[in-house]
Amino acid sequence: MTDKTRGILLVPGFVLCLLAVTVTAAGCGGSGSDLQQFVGTWMYTQSQGTLACQGSDPLTGTLGSSTKWGLGLSSDLVDLDPELFDTRTQCFYQFDVKDKVATIQPTQKCSFDDGSGTGSQVEEDPSSWTFTLTSATTADETFMTTIATTCTFSGQATLKKVSASN
Repeated sequence: MTDKTRGILLVPGFVLCLLAVTVTAAGCGGSGSDLQQFVGTWMYTQSQGTLACQGSDPLTGTLGSSTKWGLGLSSDLVDLDPELFDTRTQCFYQFDVKDKVATIQPTQKCSFDDGSGTGSQVEEDPSSWTFTLTSATTADETFMTTIATTCTFSGQATLKKVSASN
């Protein structure tokens, strides 16, 4: 697991390490110099995430320690963190940038092992995720995702840039 650990949750039949972050909307075409402001490692300075599953009380906790962004080929930016539910899977969610806001491209999904040991797959379906620069070294993040069609994970965070490269 990377340093982007989001927490642990018991979901009927399997244990999932919570991942996070997702958004809708769009935006396109940040310039190269604008995009470099996003690239690198960002440390969470304050965060809260809530996992709500049908038939269970919502769970709330912090989101983890850091996240990484890189330049994309068919998008402006790419989330470089491995999937936290299954660290053997890397989703490479794609984002477009407009002004100081990176927004996830629509209709991206990622499948990964559910952790039950049976080889069953779980799908993550981000519905919204934005990463907004508030200064050259600080940012806000908000997200919502559906996990295994029965759970939603949402949250918000503030971050500080700690490295300009990956």
